[in-house]
Amino acid sequence: MSTRPAVLSLYRRSLKLSLDWAVNRQLWRGQALYIRSLFEKNRDVHDPRHLRVLLKETEKLLDHWKHPDPFAHPLSPGGKQSFTCDQAQREVLLMKFQAQNTRETCPLTLWTVSSRPSAPCDFSHCHLLTSLASITAPPPLKF
Repeated sequence: MSTRPAVLSLYRRSLKLSLDWAVNRQLWRGQALYIRSLFEKNRDVHDPRHLRVLLKETEKLLDHWKHPDPFAHPLSPGGKQSFTCDQAQREVLLMKFQAQNTRETCPLTLWTVSSRPSAPCDFSHCHLLTSLASITAPPPLKF
């Protein structure tokens, strides 16, 4: 694969990954602009060795920040029509995240919405935030 398609693929994957962490488009827009600036900053790199290093580092970052339960729009393939909260699934995701990332703050400790169909939830055990402005996103990707 030549460099241009690989970089475009990484850019698109970076944007989609950031959208998994910040479902609200207003929060996501700032992340998207930051990701764009990082890619633009390295636009004039033409050394093949340096390009390989940048591509590998970007792949590692994308793998590191992969969301354990990515957002799927209800009408898209794989999306569910009803949103319910599932405490058991939340605890499993927390354990997986903490096993992989011991030093970062897990966004799942703040809030979670499960798209798995189950019995209607009374929200008594959910800790949903009332304001989207207080949701913390992962730190910006660094290349």
